Amino acid sequence: MAFSKSPLKKVAVLLLALAVSGCVTIKVPKYITDKNPYKKTVLSTYDDVLVATRQALDELGWAVTDVTDPGMYEHNRDEGEGGKQCLIFTETKEAARILYSRYTTINVYLRALKDGTEIEIRYLARRPFLFMMSETFRNDHLIKRIFEQIERGLKK
Repeated sequence: MAFSKSPLKKVAVLLLALAVSGCVTIKVPKYITDKNPYKKTVLSTYDDVLVATRQALDELGWAVTDVTDPGMYEHNRDEGEGGKQCLIFTETKEAARILYSRYTTINVYLRALKDGTEIEIRYLARRPFLFMMSETFRNDHLIKRIFEQIERGLKK
């Protein structure tokens, strides 16, 4: 008799865990601080890089939600050559997993330089699980694909 109750207990515990983990609300910030940013300088004009960056994000499935002056968020940053700089925000993506969901977003900071444009990409992933929350600021594979897509857009 004890053997037959054991599988029921396991199923009950699993269902309870699924119910508890599915009831999490999470806030993903629009602005990502510069923890572990990815930086690259390209020898193209600021305007060309801005167009190529927006196209690259769109082609990779990241909808741009806002382009703004980084001065609202970045207080100690040097302005670009001629004051040309912007901060691009993307939508927050949700990827459902078996016991949790992952929420990711990207910020791209562009700054005109004397001989090109600096591209800084910031990535944030949050994974709530039961009563814990993990954050990741790195995704080397995704950021490499974004940089490659920007470079292809600049060659057109």
